[in-house]
Amino acid sequence: MRLSFLARLSFAATGLLACAAQAQTPTQNVSTPSPFTALPFGAKDNKPVSKWTPPATAGRQLTVNDLLSWKGVRTPQLSNDGKWFAYVIAPNEGDAEVVVRGTAAGAKEMRFPIGDASAGATGTGRGGGGSPSIAISGNAHWVAFLEYANTATATARNGRGGRGGAGTAVGATPAPAAQTKLAVVNLVDGTKREFENVRAFRFAGDKSDWIAVHHAAPRGVIVTSPAGEAGGVMTGSTLELVNLTGGMPTPISDVTEFAFDDAGDWVALAVATTDQTGNSVQVRQLSSGIARTLDVKKASYRRLTWGDSSDALIAYRVVTDTAGADDFVTVLAWPHAASLNAKVVELNAKSAGVPSGLVVSSDRALEWGDKDGV
Repeated sequence: MRLSFLARLSFAATGLLACAAQAQTPTQNVSTPSPFTALPFGAKDNKPVSKWTPPATAGRQLTVNDLLSWKGVRTPQLSNDGKWFAYVIAPNEGDAEVVVRGTAAGAKEMRFPIGDASAGATGTGRGGGGSPSIAISGNAHWVAFLEYANTATATARNGRGGRGGAGTAVGATPAPAAQTKLAVVNLVDGTKREFENVRAFRFAGDKSDWIAVHHAAPRGVIVTSPAGEAGGVMTGSTLELVNLTGGMPTPISDVTEFAFDDAGDWVALAVATTDQTGNSVQVRQLSSGIARTLDVKKASYRRLTWGDSSDALIAYRVVTDTAGADDFVTVLAWPHAASLNAKVVELNAKSAGVPSGLVVSSDRALEWGDKDGV
């Protein structure tokens, strides 16, 4: 079989270096009240900051507290049909809320408190595993968003006194972190459904009512990111496939990564267990429940990528050398992953045509070429 459909696939000419992560004992600092939070910004006392400072009769100047509570619009989302607009409105520090509103004149508006988003998000507006923190389904029937602990709860659990608080003494153990929830709202009637302990989510396709809910691992279990950057043994956590119009959710264990095809009917799964005996790439059809295993090996599978408007699937298979040498990376490509007897094409450092001394790197994103090149 020709490999021309991999023409646009990029791979680096350098090997992967593994470095051991050393556990460090965190140091907890005792926070002290700041005397400047209620003063005009940049001031050391109640006196004017400079000769250009307006008099008090001209209006109150901004303080640090004002800047912390200043609200802004984040992660705006517009539905595919243009009828719904959703966004997060949040202060620089404190509790946020999600606003969902229709774009038509006189359309209704819904507001939902979501707690302190800065405590659970990375500042990029995205949840774990590259998932958005808020999204509208492709068919514009649902909106989903992550919910976090509120500021008071997060402050107590983190052992911080907050702005001007006393803090937790050095050596004290803070309470366990609050679990992130997922809320899914029906845009027709406004009803809300919640899922516990969620790290990522994604809607399936532009016409589907399915959503994948990726739960966080049990406490004490290490789950690496989809690209495998985090240290520790790569193990998965439970993924729920949920038809929001009804029916029982389908739980799938030990999932590290998932991806829907453009049609929203097939989902690809990377599975990883503690002893690696069940590590595999699987595909499942949502409409029928048919599931197939495409590859099984004591390896980690990363960067699942579907072809545009097709059932072509590509992924990395990474075998770690226990002797400490570089990982051995293979590109797996299925031109028709949904077929009953899906054929795979493999590309690695030992493949014909790969120059000596070069290896495949899993650091780069995978990409399919144009259909004309298949």
